[in-house]
Amino acid sequence: KKHSLLLRLAESFSKVDSQRQEIIGKNVPGLVRTISDDVEVFLQLLEELPDGAEDFASRCLYCLAEVKPLAPPLTHAVVAHYERTDDPQLLPPACSSTTKKEFLGFLPAIVRELDPLAINNALIIAMGGKPLASLDLVEDAAAFPARACIDPPEILIFLHMVDLEKHQLPLKKVVEACNYCFALKGIFKPELLAIAIQRLSDERALPLLLMRTVIQTLSVAPTLKRFIVNDILPKLVNKQVWKAPQLWQGFVRCCQQTAPESYPILLQLPAPQLGEVLEKVANLKSALAGHARKARVGLSAAHRDLLGLDR
Repeated sequence: KKHSLLLRLAESFSKVDSQRQEIIGKNVPGLVRTISDDVEVFLQLLEELPDGAEDFASRCLYCLAEVKPLAPPLTHAVVAHYERTDDPQLLPPACSSTTKKEFLGFLPAIVRELDPLAINNALIIAMGGKPLASLDLVEDAAAFPARACIDPPEILIFLHMVDLEKHQLPLKKVVEACNYCFALKGIFKPELLAIAIQRLSDERALPLLLMRTVIQTLSVAPTLKRFIVNDILPKLVNKQVWKAPQLWQGFVRCCQQTAPESYPILLQLPAPQLGEVLEKVANLKSALAGHARKARVGLSAAHRDLLGLDR
C-alpha cells in the first residue's frame, strides 16, 4: 500500500455521507497497523487535514495510542492543530504524550466540547491507559504510571478547582467529568480518592463540589468512612462549613450517612448550627442525646438545652 494514499483517503472521508464514512472508518485500524512506524505519513495527514476529516484523523491517532504513546512530533502536530482551530477532537489520543501543564490547559475544552467516550479516553490516556472502544468498558480501564502525564488525584483536584467562568465551562459538565472519574474504578482506587479529598479539604476556599465528592466516595469506597469521619468532617467544622450553604447542606447529609460515627462531630458544632441540624433531620435529637449520655460528653448549657438534657 502506498502510504501517501492516507491523505487521499482522508479527503474521500470528508466528502462522503456518514454511512460511507463508517465503512471507511472500519478499515482504519488495519491500515494504521501497516504504516504505524511511519510518523511522516501521519504528520502529513495532520498538517494537511481536509475540513470534515477530523473523525478520520482521530481514529488513526487512537489506533496509534493503543500501542504506545504518540511520538513527540505527532503530539506537537496535534497541539498545533488545536491551537489553530480551537477544536479539541484530536487531543485525547495525545494526552499521555503532553506535559501535565499542557494537559490541564486542554482539559476544560475537552470536558466542554467532547462526547462522554472522548472525555473518558482523554482521562484514561493521560493517566497512561489505553483508549476504550466503548463506555461499557470503563470499569476495565487501567492506568500505567510509566506512560502517564498526570496522577489520578491531580485530575480530580483540578476538576474541583477549575475556573468555570474563565473557561466558559458549565458546572454540569464538571459534575459529569467527576462522575467519569468515579466510574473508572480500576484507576480511581480508594486510596487515591482519599488523597484528592484530603487535599481539597485543605484548600483555603473549599471547592463547591467537595461535599458531593465526599458523599459519592462513601458510596463507591465505603472503606473510607472512618477516614471521612475522623479526618475530613472535623476539618470542615473548623473551617466553619455552615457559612457556605451548598457545602453545609452536603455536610449535614454526609453526617446522616455516617451516623452514628458522626455524632461526636455534630456535637462539635456551635449551638445555633446544631439546632439547625436537629430541625432538618428527623429523630436525630433523641439519638444524639443518647450518645451524649452514654459517652458522657461535656456539653455547654446551650447544647444540653437543644438535646433536652439536664444541666
